[in-house]
Amino acid sequence: MQIKNLAIHEMKKTRGEFAAMLDTSADNWSINDPVIVEFAEKLRDRFAAAGNAYANVGKETIEQRDGQDIVIRNNTVMQEVLLESLECDGSSVKGFKDFSCFSEKCGREVEKFIKENGFATGGHIVYIAYDYKNVSYLLVVLMKMTEGYGMNYTQSKMLKSQIFNMDYFQEGVRINLNTWSGFNPDVDRCMNFVKRRGDDDVSKYFRDAMGCVDYAESKRNTGLVIDAVLDYLDYKVEKNDYDAQEKERRSTVVQEYLWGKLEREELVQFKEVCRLASPVNNDSEHPEMEIYCKNHKKIKFHNIDAEFEVSKDKMRDKLRVAGQVGTSKFSVSANDIKTKAVEIFPSECSVTFNNVDQKIIERLVRFMT
Repeated sequence: MQIKNLAIHEMKKTRGEFAAMLDTSADNWSINDPVIVEFAEKLRDRFAAAGNAYANVGKETIEQRDGQDIVIRNNTVMQEVLLESLECDGSSVKGFKDFSCFSEKCGREVEKFIKENGFATGGHIVYIAYDYKNVSYLLVVLMKMTEGYGMNYTQSKMLKSQIFNMDYFQEGVRINLNTWSGFNPDVDRCMNFVKRRGDDDVSKYFRDAMGCVDYAESKRNTGLVIDAVLDYLDYKVEKNDYDAQEKERRSTVVQEYLWGKLEREELVQFKEVCRLASPVNNDSEHPEMEIYCKNHKKIKFHNIDAEFEVSKDKMRDKLRVAGQVGTSKFSVSANDIKTKAVEIFPSECSVTFNNVDQKIIERLVRFMT
């Protein structure tokens, strides 16, 4: 991670009030300070792990009027601020012209929206522009302070301290600047954020301030895609298009694709999932599984987003690992591992099944005598 710019502003606001004030007086943060570098790296890692939904920063949409396609540009203030602040050289992001000016404009937009939300409280807005794995990002998070305790052991004294809460990121976004600038033509959404059930009353104002539109939720989409793939593969088996082995092979291929996207922090392309599950000679523009989902009696399959981030929790909840050792087949879920019903020993290439029913043990023992 290479930090390009960093700024921190204080947002003063009390819960239940409709007044707020942005303090931008502290503007001399050094990106060479090892403590700031460590803080920024930890914040990046924690936010990247927590982010579970994607959106756009304003967007061009196409509407049909009188049989004609009309382009509607849904610009937001954040979109305009980025347009005037970011420098690009035609194929990559060079950086911000004046990060101090940009961060203040961004903070003023948050200030405007937070005043309208009685539930929201203030904190410190952290802005970090950085490069990671050859991609330029902008991370903006309104961080909360929490009270902690430290000590001076030699003096036998306990000390109160204020530290950043590194577990609360609902008022924050990470923008992939390469995608926003149009340098990733195969990817649509550029904004990553953290969505928790029931927190819209508190945090939606922040996403509105950042210009969030066109949401794609990670857990919902991951669950729907897994269900859709299993449903489609069962359908192919019923039609005798796939046998049991082919069903298992394609299920494994899709799982590997999803895990790979998760590990590389890339967005899943629903059309690509459909291609992996559909027959090899199927139309690549509209794979059979895509058409199957669009025509399915279950309406939920009609509404899978074209791209989304993988939810690790939903993957662990929904998927199983099936395999065969010798002639013995097995199927293991994440919960089996969590409850230690199954223990894995990677260095020994072995798996142990615990709490096996006594009757099964007795039947297995017969093979030993």
